[in-house]
Amino acid sequence: MSATQHCKFREMTCLLSVVLQNAKQDSTLNGILEQRVKRVHIEFFPIANQRKPHVVLRLILYECGNVLALQDDGRWETAGSCMFDSNNRKQTDGLDPGVIFRVHKVFRSQAWEMHKDSIISFIYDVEPVHTIREYICVILGTHKVLPEGHISILSLFELTIVAEKTLDGCRDIVSQWVIRLHRMGYMKWIADRAMLDDKVECEHFPREFHNFISMGFTNLRTGLNKFDAVPQVEMTGDNIAMRFGRFQDPAVERIIRYGDYTLPYVYPAKTTTCTRHDCLIVPSQSTTLDSSQKYSLNM
Repeated sequence: MSATQHCKFREMTCLLSVVLQNAKQDSTLNGILEQRVKRVHIEFFPIANQRKPHVVLRLILYECGNVLALQDDGRWETAGSCMFDSNNRKQTDGLDPGVIFRVHKVFRSQAWEMHKDSIISFIYDVEPVHTIREYICVILGTHKVLPEGHISILSLFELTIVAEKTLDGCRDIVSQWVIRLHRMGYMKWIADRAMLDDKVECEHFPREFHNFISMGFTNLRTGLNKFDAVPQVEMTGDNIAMRFGRFQDPAVERIIRYGDYTLPYVYPAKTTTCTRHDCLIVPSQSTTLDSSQKYSLNM
């Protein structure tokens, strides 16, 4: 794309599993996939009537991109980010359950480009730089240099019901994305910063992925200390052990211990595991796990 050619869009949402195929017929989508990623965010969103937040992965784009998004005031501005989001309900646009790929408009006055609705965001600076298309290829298992055990699709996924009107599994799939992206060198394991309300940098929360992914982040509050200078952050809420969702690709090998990092999974006591190199692995389940099964906490 030339510097003067722009792809304009109003809304852009589709299933991640088909985004590369759709881009062959959609020049706007194809242009979006060629944009470079400058940061990776793992963000927590509040969910009504649930004690646990929803977790997503967002890619923040460089401002020099050629993709323009229509704003609420009628102006066209550079698109800000795209999101990978696990979904278990049929959308208004007719999308089936699975991982949703959504391109976002600019979030005005957001210094770190946090999503305007997120509770807290863990931010990873990216070096070297890759395109959105390359990130998608890693998640879809089609990247040409994926290591052993990672040639599988991490986008055909369903959440699981763990209680009445309560779904789980978003932490499961985000963890598997992060492990694969880290192994490929597309993001670090330790976040560069944790931000609250896009204004307050949180010093007291762990930034190692395997520690913060299980946190509840409820009742977050900010304020100034007695000298009105340094922001203070308070948090209450328990850690939330992760349960398995359902990967549809039978080739998926869920990694529950990655090198020195043990993920906070809870799973049936008779779960079959195996070891490959520095990873403890659970072969993909063919069906969603029954929440009535007895679980044992493995930390």
